[in-house]
Amino acid sequence: MNCKTIQKQILSYLDEELHGEMAIHFEKHIKGCSHCQNEIERLRMAYNIIDDEKTEYKPNPFMSARVMVKLSKSNASTPQKSVMLRYLTVSSLAAAGVTIGIIIGTLFSSISTTSESIANAQEWEQLADEYMPEVDNNPYNMVVTTSTNETPTKP
Repeated sequence: MNCKTIQKQILSYLDEELHGEMAIHFEKHIKGCSHCQNEIERLRMAYNIIDDEKTEYKPNPFMSARVMVKLSKSNASTPQKSVMLRYLTVSSLAAAGVTIGIIIGTLFSSISTTSESIANAQEWEQLADEYMPEVDNNPYNMVVTTSTNETPTKP
């Protein structure tokens, strides 16, 4: 085995996870390689320091219970405020949306009505010009007099 392969397996060796032929080849390489021996010693020292610190700080069995009680107290008061705030926010946004919709609808309605009336007047005038061109016998341009013997005259 080479040093690169050994470096990858050092943690497994220290955790006693290497078995069989792998462990035999690993130990054989370590006996002949001082660099890998030094690396294993440094990691063993780090493992010992970690184990010492684990035993120094023991977990408090009541800490999780205290944290859970504090969380339940803080969550109990929060929903009422958030529900009221959410209700006010939603209703305010809905009212603002309806108001804006009415304003925009009114503006577009007046604009379209004005433009439609102008367009309708122009269309009727164009249709009248197409179907009743300026001729002498156009009934729209003739003036009817009240006498019975006279014929209508053009203005």
